[in-house]
Amino acid sequence: MKRSSLALALLMISCTVLPPGTGQKGAGIPGNSPLQPATLPVQSPASQTVFPHQPLIDSAEAKISGSAQGDHLSLKVIIPRASSGMRVQALELDKISHLRSWVSSNDLSAPIFNLDNYVAVRSDGQNTALSIKTVPRGKNRVVSVQGYDNTTNHAPIEGALLKAVYSSPENSTEIVLTFTWRSTATASVLESLIKKDPAVVGNLNAEQVNQLIENLNMTQLNALLDKVIYGNNPVGGTTYALHPSRLNADVLAKAIVDANGTVPVLNAGDPTPANWIKNMGDITLVVKTPNQNNFNSQIQVQITDPASPAVIISAGQNSASLPQIIPGTWQAIVKLEGLNGGVSTRANLSVDANGVVQLTEGTQGNPIILPPVIKAITATQGASGTQITLTGDGFNPAGGNTVKFGTVTATVDVTSATSLVVTVPPGISGTVPIQVTNNGKTSNQVNFNVESKIVSLSKPGGKAGDTLTLQVSGFDASSSNPTVTFAGGANATVTGTTAGSITVTVPAGATTGAISVTPQGGTALQSPTYTLNTPVITSLNPESGSVGATVTVKGANFTGATGATVNGQAVTDLTVVDDNTLTFKVPVGATSGAVQVTTNQGTGTSQTPLTVPQQIVALSSPGGKAGDSVTITVSGFNPQTSNPTVTFAGGATATITGSTNSTLTVTVPAGATTGAITVTPQGGTALQSSTYTLNTPVISSFNSNVAIGQQVVLSGANFTNATQVTFNGVAAPTYTVNNDGTITVTVPPGATDGPIRVTTPSGTGTSATNFVLLKPPTITHVNYNPLQPLAPIVLTGTNYVPGSTLMIGTTSINPNTYTIDSTTQITIHTPPQNLAMDSVTVLNASGSAVSSLIYKDVINFVGDATKVVRTDVNFAIDSPHGINVDHDTNIYIASLLHKVYKFNSAGQNQYVSGDGISGWRKDEVTNPTAKFFETTLANARFNGPEDLANDAAGNIYVADTTNHAIRKITTDGKVQVLARLPGPEGIEISSNGILYVTGNDPPNGNATTSYVMKITDLNTLPSDAQIRAYDADANSDGKADHTMTTNVTVIAGGATSGPATATPVSPISAARFLHLEGLGIDGQGNVFVADVDNFQIRKIDLQNNSVSVFATLSWSYPVLNSDTKPYIEMHEIRVDPQGNVFVPAACCNWLFNNAAKIYKISPTGQISKIAGTGTFSVLEGKPLTEATFSSPRGVDFAPNGTLYISDTGWGIRRIDRFQPLAVNP
Repeated sequence: MKRSSLALALLMISCTVLPPGTGQKGAGIPGNSPLQPATLPVQSPASQTVFPHQPLIDSAEAKISGSAQGDHLSLKVIIPRASSGMRVQALELDKISHLRSWVSSNDLSAPIFNLDNYVAVRSDGQNTALSIKTVPRGKNRVVSVQGYDNTTNHAPIEGALLKAVYSSPENSTEIVLTFTWRSTATASVLESLIKKDPAVVGNLNAEQVNQLIENLNMTQLNALLDKVIYGNNPVGGTTYALHPSRLNADVLAKAIVDANGTVPVLNAGDPTPANWIKNMGDITLVVKTPNQNNFNSQIQVQITDPASPAVIISAGQNSASLPQIIPGTWQAIVKLEGLNGGVSTRANLSVDANGVVQLTEGTQGNPIILPPVIKAITATQGASGTQITLTGDGFNPAGGNTVKFGTVTATVDVTSATSLVVTVPPGISGTVPIQVTNNGKTSNQVNFNVESKIVSLSKPGGKAGDTLTLQVSGFDASSSNPTVTFAGGANATVTGTTAGSITVTVPAGATTGAISVTPQGGTALQSPTYTLNTPVITSLNPESGSVGATVTVKGANFTGATGATVNGQAVTDLTVVDDNTLTFKVPVGATSGAVQVTTNQGTGTSQTPLTVPQQIVALSSPGGKAGDSVTITVSGFNPQTSNPTVTFAGGATATITGSTNSTLTVTVPAGATTGAITVTPQGGTALQSSTYTLNTPVISSFNSNVAIGQQVVLSGANFTNATQVTFNGVAAPTYTVNNDGTITVTVPPGATDGPIRVTTPSGTGTSATNFVLLKPPTITHVNYNPLQPLAPIVLTGTNYVPGSTLMIGTTSINPNTYTIDSTTQITIHTPPQNLAMDSVTVLNASGSAVSSLIYKDVINFVGDATKVVRTDVNFAIDSPHGINVDHDTNIYIASLLHKVYKFNSAGQNQYVSGDGISGWRKDEVTNPTAKFFETTLANARFNGPEDLANDAAGNIYVADTTNHAIRKITTDGKVQVLARLPGPEGIEISSNGILYVTGNDPPNGNATTSYVMKITDLNTLPSDAQIRAYDADANSDGKADHTMTTNVTVIAGGATSGPATATPVSPISAARFLHLEGLGIDGQGNVFVADVDNFQIRKIDLQNNSVSVFATLSWSYPVLNSDTKPYIEMHEIRVDPQGNVFVPAACCNWLFNNAAKIYKISPTGQISKIAGTGTFSVLEGKPLTEATFSSPRGVDFAPNGTLYISDTGWGIRRIDRFQPLAVNP
């Protein structure tokens, strides 16, 4: 059934005249006209527009005939088949397939329905007849008409219901009963009484209710309803004060019962009692695209209740306010206009008797999702491979839109929220629907007719045996068993197919002409001409070019080309790239015309000419004097045949002394002045040259990026008798005039960027461009990954010029291993494998630049902001010494002022344990027996802790140096005594969970005995007695016994301190040390210790049971030394898994300034500086050239390789890697 508005006509015969408003009309009694669209005053936000309301059923009329047996009602349903715009009744009429009517009253035990029950609505536009027979005669009966859907049980359509009241006729007077929303209101009040619901009729019995209905004054009731429904608007008109469907009929019926059958009265100006109006609900509906964006188009929204108008959500908005929805179960209909009806969707909602709204969707969190809509298409037919644009809305601008032609998915080439550019896919035929799917929502469809044709050939020509691919459209080449026939009648062998292509071998016997493709059972299709053997030209790029310009020619059969011409002039630099491509340079003497390519098979001619513009290409000299000879090179015309004239600035015409097909040689005439030279071919347009300078020097070119003291060659004219050459005003004392056109000059001291000037007795010439003095190079970025040592290293910076040299560390590398790609980039293609890859230096004639190969800028991470220019986090740390970074990049600091700090990876402080007073616990004075007991972070004290370590579980271990203890901080914040041992200073935990520690007795620089110790069990704590035993004075000489707790094992040292030997010591236990501090462990489990007063890093090889000198850090003190042989004092150290030892240098060879730097010792023992200039301060910047440190004592690295430094004079410093290490999850 087509969309339409619905009119129902019921014709009745009656001789009884009913009061106005009941729905009956008699002679001389004005009745109610059929209901028209109601204008409802609705407040709407700026984002929406209100449509006029129109009810689902416009009106109905009836005629009744009576007999002794009862009344007979004849009904006719008329559907006028007309609608426009977004009107609910038009959308709902799609659902109305059947009608039913019935009569009810107080004296009928059950409703009496029409014959045939559900009557199908006629679809041919004619009346649909219904009939209700033999209705017992009576008064105040209600007739109802309802629309139903086409489901098996014919569900009623909400809002598609009208009613009217009639009384049985007593004579043959004809009356017409009209059904409107107004008549429905009267009938609804009457039905409330007929139902005899105790909530309405109270304690009245059935007989009393029937009597009340029988005596009800319908004239008064209708007068009351007119006041309520129309207010001050014309009665029977189209404008309501209260839509009739919003009247609470039960409440009004109860008011009549409470008044003993008397109809309530409203005086003029009285408001309608609030409880006479149903409790209505207000809602805001949210509508979005499938990808949760707002639509760029107007969206139409309406609720299916009888009284709600339609609204528009403006483009770019996503919500609509719909007020005063009457109680019931409804649907929100959302529609977006487009081709073939656009798209729409429905969402269920309900409003209960209290006006509470329940939505299944339509909120901000769960919006109604409309499918994408297609509004327009650039073409409705075309071939596969053609691009078309779909214009619409609701497309996903980020991609993910599936466009199907029938069942075949197309390629989406360009995407936006309102348009999709798609390529018609291959393998489809006939007329197919196009639809767009976005996030599971599919659009409306538009039909597309696919043309059957051969779209293109992969080559315009070829030879027998060549492979050729034909792109086809309108059929599936992979399943249609096509036949391919070449001109000359030879059938080709098909070697492959796809849905849209056929690949064949050009057969013997093929000739030039169209190729025919015939799908099995189909019609033959013709291709463009395919040329056999002889060259064919399809394109020129560019299509215009001056002499010397390179032109690329596309086509076929170019192999073996013996020549090419431009308008008959042979080209230069002809290169056959392949059989389908060649290039050439526009030759001297060429003029505009066709391009021809010749092979031994023939000549091919372009359909498009190559345009050679007429112009002066060059002058043999930029200047000169009268009488000089000048050669002018031209293009686009032939000077030998065009009889040109040559005029110099000043108007003097030159004498032509010679010409070729592309040049003119002239003598500079007397009277010529500086300016352009004009060449005019006979009958042609005057052409202008660049400026030709008379007499005064002119500088046309020179080499730039030259250092002071190096030579520059100036090219130009009129240099003879030059008296001065200057660089931006600085005179060059040394220069040589080679000839009138060149000068060789040495760049003078003090020269800067700027123009070069040459002075002769005739004047001064100034360069048009500035000379650029070569400056020292810079390195702004290094792209290098130490984990990929064979990968190229790319340096980015400035002032990289030919002749620049490179060093890795202090060693120059082979120039054959790198290239200077540009003035801003150098690539080291083959990094050296025998050098410590810590730093790179670039040198040119003006200076050098050095950069770390590993680390970026040094950053002030956490510290006192009042002492530096800037810092990431302002948090003052007291005398930081040892530093440890755990697996989650939490950072721990051991403070010499008796504290332990924890910071997260962002630098935010997590805790500070200790109050700056040395000891074990804050409460140890009042509770001495608990001195060594487990305590909390808040209660703990420390005594000069120097280093920290962490285990895999996240527990922290503190070398509590002057307390002669290892303290354990558990993950739940408990502080425990794990061991007592001689003044621990360096601490680290191996991959197998063993804690290694260096210690001295007494601690720090006065050590007489140094130890390397280990603790295997980190979970079992010693007894209080063991812990106290360390401090027992058991000797008569007053010296402490220093009994270590039993969980400590000495693996090296323990004898009187002494110097290290040059040869390895074995076993380990025999090694002697002289004041041990830092400790680190490599990936092989080797332990490295800082043997401070021996100025050595010692390596303890646990597998081979030996101790060796790994590196010496004391060279020729106090003689001046270098960063490769420094003299430094060590504190804490760390070793990375590869065996590189990191050593912060707080102090000092003052002559060389080795202090305040960070050093690295490679696995082979090579020492290099990785950060710090040697100046004592806290400056950020490039590690090797800008950054400074105050007093670095501790260093550790995060899992990703970021280096953290404990700078005792300030706080925590950080250096990120250029290439972060991969962090294991």
